Amino acid sequence: MSNRYQVAIVGGGPVGVALAVELGLRGVRCALVERRTGLQNIPKGQNLTPRTLEHFYFWGIDEALRAERIMPKGYAIAG
Repeated sequence: MSNRYQVAIVGGGPVGVALAVELGLRGVRCALVERRTGLQNIPKGQNLTPRTLEHFYFWGIDEALRAERIMPKGYAIAG
């Protein structure tokens, strides 16, 4: 059985992954293709901006992410 997708996303960085999440939540079948198989030495998404947190809120994952934080409670996540 072959898989069919409506969208192919090339690149599993912060933008590619965010697009895949957004499309998936809207019912769009997508394939995310990333050439690397391991983790990068320097993460691509190194900070959280207020706009990033808005996306997390709309995706319904903001509270789970805040609960997993490594910084002490009360320490600001973004500028």
